[in-house]
This record gives sequence, structure tokens and C-alpha cells, in this order.
Amino acid sequence: MARQTSLVEINNFVAGLITEASPLNFPPNASLDEVNFVLRRDGSRKRRLGMDYEGGYSIINTPYSVMDGGVVQAFRWDNAGGDERRTFIAVQVANALYVFDGGQPVISGSQLYNTAFSTVGTKKFSFAVVDGILVIANGSPSITLLKYDDGEFIEESVSLKIRDLFGVEDIYGGVNLREGSNISKRISGQSHNHVYNLRNQTWALRPKVVDVENTQDAITEFISKAGAWPSNADVVTFSLYPDANDEDDRLTDRFNAKDVAFNIIGTSPAPKGYFIIDALSRGNSRLTEIANLHGRVGLNYYVSTLPEDRTPGGATVVAEYAGRAFYAGFSGEVIGGDSISPRMSSYVLFSRLVDSSADLGTCYQAGDPTSKEEPDLLDTDGGFIRIDGAYGITALVNVGSALLVIAANGVWKIQGGSEFGFKATNYMVEKVTPYGCTSPGSIVQVDSGVIYWSQDGIYNVAKNQFGDYVADNLTQKTIQTLYDSLDNTDKVNCSAVYDSYERKVTWTYNNTTLKSGNVKQLVLDITLGAFYKVELYGGGTPKVVGGVLVPPYKLELGFDDVEVGGEDVTVLGEKVTISFAIETPSLTEVAYLTITSATEAGTSFTFSKYSDANFRDWASYNGQGFDANAYLLAGWLSGGDNQRQKAVPWLTTYFHRTEDGFNVDEFDDFVPRNESSCKVSSQWNWTNSAAAGKWGKPFQAYRHKRHFIPVNENGDFDNGELLVVTKNKLRGSGKAVSILFETEPDKDCHLVGWSMIVGANSYV
Repeated sequence: MARQTSLVEINNFVAGLITEASPLNFPPNASLDEVNFVLRRDGSRKRRLGMDYEGGYSIINTPYSVMDGGVVQAFRWDNAGGDERRTFIAVQVANALYVFDGGQPVISGSQLYNTAFSTVGTKKFSFAVVDGILVIANGSPSITLLKYDDGEFIEESVSLKIRDLFGVEDIYGGVNLREGSNISKRISGQSHNHVYNLRNQTWALRPKVVDVENTQDAITEFISKAGAWPSNADVVTFSLYPDANDEDDRLTDRFNAKDVAFNIIGTSPAPKGYFIIDALSRGNSRLTEIANLHGRVGLNYYVSTLPEDRTPGGATVVAEYAGRAFYAGFSGEVIGGDSISPRMSSYVLFSRLVDSSADLGTCYQAGDPTSKEEPDLLDTDGGFIRIDGAYGITALVNVGSALLVIAANGVWKIQGGSEFGFKATNYMVEKVTPYGCTSPGSIVQVDSGVIYWSQDGIYNVAKNQFGDYVADNLTQKTIQTLYDSLDNTDKVNCSAVYDSYERKVTWTYNNTTLKSGNVKQLVLDITLGAFYKVELYGGGTPKVVGGVLVPPYKLELGFDDVEVGGEDVTVLGEKVTISFAIETPSLTEVAYLTITSATEAGTSFTFSKYSDANFRDWASYNGQGFDANAYLLAGWLSGGDNQRQKAVPWLTTYFHRTEDGFNVDEFDDFVPRNESSCKVSSQWNWTNSAAAGKWGKPFQAYRHKRHFIPVNENGDFDNGELLVVTKNKLRGSGKAVSILFETEPDKDCHLVGWSMIVGANSYV
């Protein structure tokens, strides 16, 4: 019986000319894990390029070593000094900070400022820009502010201040005076902790008593009437009112202690928060504040001992949202605390609405919550939020309508409780997903969502069709095998950047000095919804650390002559000119921070870009560079039938023509400029090695049908064809086939797509 076959045409187009099937949308755990092809899209003028130093690069030498895996990272500082056109690049090297002018053609040659911190250099700094000020959280007790003003950098430190809404543990005679019905218990003796709590709860006054000329410590006046100390439920402000019978002064409030002493009191705690204390060094700050109060007002009953109550370190995360600075990433450890001490790892502090740098540390309400006149919380006030259950907060991301709090055990959303946005008086907290992130460098904002690396996959947190933020695992049905194979240290130390022009997210990993071998990148093409790998050749150094967004334009100076009445103004024979900034377009939005050497004596770095048109990595490094080869290994195609033998009699490939002119070689022959090349081969029956004997020999798929002969070497390569289309026989047969496309050294390759005629047996 004669062998019969059925034929079907399969189209796979990359650039959107035909979209029935994309070669990058493969079955789960298929050979997508091997995709390493840098694609160009029609009309975009993007090319497969090699990584190299930025043009006219400079090397920045530092005395700070990162041999032990110390941090090297970059951050884009927009609106520096309040100038929307001025963008700086801040670079952390260990515990030092360097600032460059991102608007210059060569960033590495434009260093403007540097400083060093006393913090350990193995922790990543967190940066935010608030009102043109660079806010730096580096794990120290104070927040660093870096301001730029007319060519001068000003560095300041601010402590995070809060209202003491906690107080201290209050146990007297074995009774907890802050628990249950004991809140209303009045004690007979003095306790340092109890005195502090009372002062923090409306008793920090010397109100007028018998007449308008006399004042008395409110606690002393109460004891004289009640014969006991006030409880944690007693409130001074309830008994402050003027004496209507006093003809001399009927308007001045006086303290009527009897009203407090002899009225029935409940078990509601008195309002707290008279003292403004350091959010981290709470114990020492309390002692300082109450000592200042005694010295200023002249009160009785000194307080000399209180719990140390300290949180080590400081904020490691900062972000700008709703015109405020938000701080998080505190330690959950408490040193010398008590049962009331807060574990700060779940806290997010926010400043008041920022009008000046002085507001950046004011995480408290301006009005005194224990006063009679101004106890109300205002919309513009600062404060703190405890996110129940959150720990290991690694990032705060402003997505416009909300602030996403990304922790090790999930993602939460903070936003305004109404359509008017976030206010201190009106906000809500909602958990988005239990899948957290332990890699702050992997977090990248894409439009109004966030993508980050978790332990089990790459997650995208974005709004759904109902406007709610939800999490979607991007790797589960695509590259899960590849993601699971990554070393955990690569996941923790990776660095992400999003190029909004190309709409691609790039994660750089294997990028620390502790890791050997080539630096690697995982790229997510948002438009195609596809991942692919990139490997930067060269081994040790240069070593790309991660990407940073740079302005899509460069600022250059222009000059105009100064004229008066049509005549040039001169001084000592020289023309007087005025300078002005000119914006010129740039070629890319992303630059890569690159370590050029790392020793125990220090670290050197510069910036690099995908800019080498000869498709070589680090050509400037050794004069020759390393071929940036690229390949695309398509998923196995079985046509949904894994039993029948198949053959591909014809494979048609489509490439963009890249030749644009000619050069003359040593033999006076015309040689096309910017040639392309693509070697194609087949792999049959799910084989992963040539040893199976099921791999075809590579053949050249990029071929012109006829030679184009120019008039002279200056002529364009214009054969009238946009695409180079070739029809090729594909040798071999099997139940499934995969196609491998590979580049050739020093030649371009712009694959648009391919089309196959697949024949299958009619019997099994």
C-alpha cells in the first residue's frame, strides 16, 4: 500500500506581519528555555548590538572594595533641584555614593559629587525623589537628604519623628495599669513609667487653678483633691473651663481637679501622643523629651529611668507617594523594650505633605492629640501604618493611584479611602497577594503595575478589568524550568530595568563579584508577551551590574552673543555671551553600570550600552571583543499528533534586508555593507544532542536571489526588496521538529518569520 501524507502550512512570524502563531509562545517547559535571540521589529531601526563602553568613556576609580559581593547599583534622580530637565544618576559603590549628570553625552565623564556613609556596604540603598530632593534610606537611624541648588550639593540628615502613641508598660504592685479594668485604677505611689504615661496623656500642663494668677502641676492638684494618682483613663481636658463667677477673668480656662477626681470614670484609655519622639530610639528620646518638659514648664515628679526600647538600624526602603515620603524596611528586633514596644518590621511611616525638606522627617500630626484646642488629625499630617502580618518589606512602589508595599510574605496596597486620594485621615490597606519578594533589585514598575521575582516565579501585579490589583504568575506556563534552574543568589542579587521605548524588562543576574562566568540577562518583551535570554561574553570583568534609565535626550550648552543696539558687547576685547541649554535626542533610554575592576584596594566602574554595530561585546576592552552570537530555538512542532511521522519538504524564511551600501576590499571588489546571515538547522524527535543522529546540517537561509551591482562604491544597496525571502529544503523526518536559527560572527540578522509545509503520514 502506497505511503500517503497530508500537507499543512505553518506560519510563524515574529514582527507582527502574520500573527496566527508566534514562535515564542511555546508549550510549558518546552525549549523556550533555550531562546536567546534578540529580535528587531519592523520599522523600529533596532539592531542586534554588542555591549560596549559608552563612547568616550571614563573610568571612575574608588577606594571602596566590593570583592566580598558589596553592592554596586544606580538610580535615576529626576527633577534635581526642582529643574524638570535636569536628571542625575546616583551610583552606590559599597557604602559610597557618586552623582553624575545623566544629561551629558558621556555619563562617566560627568561626575559631580561623591560622599561616603558609615553603613555596611553589603546593603542596597533605597532612593526616592521628593520635590527635587534625593532621599536616601541606607539602614542607618537617620535618613539622608541630598539637595542640589545652583551647582552646589547640600547633604542633610533627618531623624524620623512620631507622636508617642505607644507609651510604656505600666505595672504597679504587680497590676498592669494598661489592661482591662485596671486602666481606671488610681494608685497610691509614684512610678516612673506611670508618670511618663500621664504626662503623655494630657497631664503635661501647669494649668491655672484657684485664680488666673496661680498655676499648679496638674498631677499635684489632682492628688491634693483625690488622695491618689490619676489613672490611665483620667483626662485633664475634660475639666478645663473658665469660672463664670470671676468678674476679673471669665474667659481663662482653669483646672477643676474635683471634676476629674469625683466623677465616675470608664475604662477608655486617655488620648496619647503629647511627646514627639524618635521612631527608632524611643526610650532615650522619651527621657530627653520629658526632661525638656520639666525644664520648660517646671513640673514635679521627675522621671529618670524608662525602658531603652530601641529598634536597631533604620529604614531600608523609601518611596514618594501622594506628595509625601514613605519609609519602611525596619528591623523587627527590639532592644531593651517592654510589652508595649512596637516591632517595626510591619510598620510604614509617612511624612506630612512635603512643602520643604524639614517636612521629610515629620511622621506625626501637627496638632497635639492630648490638647483641648487642637486634637484633630489633619489631612496633610504625617503618621504611621501598621500592616498586620507583613514582614521583610523590600520595596515601596508608587503606581499612581496606590502605594504597593512589597514584602517577603506578600504584597499590600495602600491607597486613599475615597476618590480624593491618600490622606492621613482617610486611607485603606488591602492585601493583594501572598506571594512576596526577597529580591528588591528584581522589582520594576511597568505602566501602572509591578513585576518582581518571587521564590516560585515572576509575578506581575496589575489592575484587572474591574480595577482591582491582582497577581499573575508569568513563568508558570512559559519558562518555569529556566526560572527554577537559577541559583538563589542570582535571584536575590539580580537587577531590573524597564525600557519604555522598547517595552522590554531586562533582569541582569550572575552580576556580583562573587559570581564567575558571563553575566546573563532575562528579557521580557511586553509587546510579544515573551521571554528570552541574553549572555554577555567576556567572563570576569568588565561585569555589567545592572541597568539604569537615562534621559532620552542630552543637555548641551548653546551660546548667544550679547548685543546692545545691534552691537556686540565686549570685555577686554572678548565678546560677552550667554549660555542656554539645548536638548538633543539620544539613541537609547538604558545605560548599564559596569565594573571594570574589583580588588581589595578598591573598585573601578563606568557605564556601558548596547552600541557595538559589529555585534561584539567589549570591543573597546581588548580591541577585538567577543562575538555576541544569537540564536532562536523554536518549540517542538508536532501538529497536535505525536504518533505520525512528519517531514518538512519546504521551509520558507523571511528576513529584513540590512545591506545599505558598499565598501571596497583589498581586491577592489565591492563588498556589501551591514550584511546579514542566518544559519538554519532542524532537530527532530525531541532530541537534545546531535548524538541522536536526528539533527540536520546548518544551511545559509539568508540569500539574495540575484546580485546587485552598484554604479560606484557610494551607491546605495537598493534592489527594491524589503524582505529577503528564501525557500529551503529541510532534511530529516520525525514525529516532531524544532528549528534552530543562528547568527554568524560580525553579521546582522533580522528574522521576521518563517513558513513551513509539513507533511504527515496518514497512518500511525
